[in-house]
Amino acid sequence: MARHNRRWRVNRGTRITSTIIIVLVAVFAFFYGITIFLQTHFPRGTSILGVNCSWLTTQQATRKINEKLKNEAIDFWFDDGTKTEILGNEIDLTLANGENLEEILQEARKSTFERTFLSREGFSFNQAKLNESIQTMLERRPSIQKPQDASIKQNDVGFLEIVPEVYGDEFDRDRVFEVAERGLELGETTILLGGLEKVQPAIKSVDLQKKVEQINSILSSKLEIQLLDESTCTLDVNAMRNWVYQDQDGNYAIDIEQGVSNFVQVLAETAKEASSTLNFSATGIGNIMLTIPANKRAIVDQEKTIEQIKGHLGSLEACKLTPVYQQTTKLTNLSSYVEIDITRQNVWLYKDGACLVDTPCVTGMKGKHDTPTGVYTLTSKAKNATLRGRNDNGSKYASFVKYWMPFNGGIGLHDADGWRRLSEYGGTTYLYHGSHGCVNLPSSAAKTIYENIDFTMPIIVYAS
Repeated sequence: MARHNRRWRVNRGTRITSTIIIVLVAVFAFFYGITIFLQTHFPRGTSILGVNCSWLTTQQATRKINEKLKNEAIDFWFDDGTKTEILGNEIDLTLANGENLEEILQEARKSTFERTFLSREGFSFNQAKLNESIQTMLERRPSIQKPQDASIKQNDVGFLEIVPEVYGDEFDRDRVFEVAERGLELGETTILLGGLEKVQPAIKSVDLQKKVEQINSILSSKLEIQLLDESTCTLDVNAMRNWVYQDQDGNYAIDIEQGVSNFVQVLAETAKEASSTLNFSATGIGNIMLTIPANKRAIVDQEKTIEQIKGHLGSLEACKLTPVYQQTTKLTNLSSYVEIDITRQNVWLYKDGACLVDTPCVTGMKGKHDTPTGVYTLTSKAKNATLRGRNDNGSKYASFVKYWMPFNGGIGLHDADGWRRLSEYGGTTYLYHGSHGCVNLPSSAAKTIYENIDFTMPIIVYAS
């Protein structure tokens, strides 16, 4: 019995000891677990970026914070005080990597005060989506004035003017993206755009100034070109405005080569027309208008005249020029010439202003062989020539003359004493017994004219 009691007391002591050990182990395990838990979990009252992270691991906190960042507003503040926002889910906004939360965890364990933290790491995001969201945001801003390049226009007068550039208030998307990217990488959700430069015009007024001045200096030229009849052709902005053109890129230029060439072509025709008539002071009756034959009219040397005009373009002062001529009829201020009046049947020879011959004549038979009017010069001259041709009845004739002076094909001045009496010259002989078109002269008058006429002396034929 005593042995049995002793065994019971031993077992009881062992059980008590075991229980105590188990309790101690359990208490140790509990407190050890608490210690481990507190080392890996944020303490109660920890707030990170406005998210309650109490009793969460860093991985759990990261997930919870990233979930909140989906609806996080990234505020963009403009320089006019307006604000636009982009939500985090639009750009896949998350914490960059979550490693910084380990540092916050250690700080939170040491802190006995309110545990509110801002993450010291930045955000990660989808760059392409951020760029697209910024583009959309900028396009939706109210009252956007896009920049406009300076440009050139031609005014009503013909000169070029600069239309100034417009700077506008449009932000440069790339610069906004750079600022937003840098801010988000630093963990900022407020992006300040005040003072950020706007989109600049690509072309400014100063870029166009030199071109406009160059072209306007040409258009400002004024050339007065005087022709033989003392009329003028003017080359100024009115004539040159159509030389200005825009190329395929819209740039203004002036085609001087083609413009001057076209102008001189018209000038050449005008100069020829200007020399087509002659205001002639006829002997005894005053001024009459004569027609100059086409082959005697003025011919402008177009190549030389083009170079002459180009050399004066851009001049600040008005210039007076005369064209460069290949041929010109010197029919102004005449002092030496032969004058033939069919109506009065008379011929005069003037040399250096003195009248050397004043003689009656017989011209072509009126209505059949009229002597053509106009202004001519000798084509040749010869002594003792035989003139051959056919009469109206078809018979041939051969007439000997001492002085032969043709000026229009087979028509010319010559003596006719061999078949005409002196009394036949002048009067009305030409009406019923005129020549075949030549101007018949008394021999003495023909001799004087022959001895004094040259190949430059005008022969002026008219019917008063």
